[in-house]
Amino acid sequence: MGAIATDGGWRLYVCGNGGMKPRHASLLASDLDQETLIRYIDRFLMFYIRTADRLQRTATWLDHLEVFNDSKRGIYKRLILEDDKVRGAVFYGDTSDGQWYAELMAAGRSIGPIRDKLLFESAYSESAPSER
Repeated sequence: MGAIATDGGWRLYVCGNGGMKPRHASLLASDLDQETLIRYIDRFLMFYIRTADRLQRTATWLDHLEVFNDSKRGIYKRLILEDDKVRGAVFYGDTSDGQWYAELMAAGRSIGPIRDKLLFESAYSESAPSER
């Protein structure tokens, strides 16, 4: 995890990795004030602690997540995927699809056919009720 100060505020990078499988950190958020930066770090770490496997590195953990972030509209969605199934979800802003994601988790159905659209409203509107 790293925070970099810029003219517009703080940038928060997460889930980089060194060693045998190096990986650049991913930009989680930018143009944050200090209070918001600290809140993001706190919530990110709590989310990681609650959802990662014991001793799982953040970079590996991130590979099992799907993310949609539209800061201009205040929408943030993060899904935890495992074995082509939704195992968890975090929403900020637009939560209108929350019930649909909860149904996907409860049913334990494969999301393979809709994975590329899963984070967008179209995933809900294009799936027939029988597929839910």
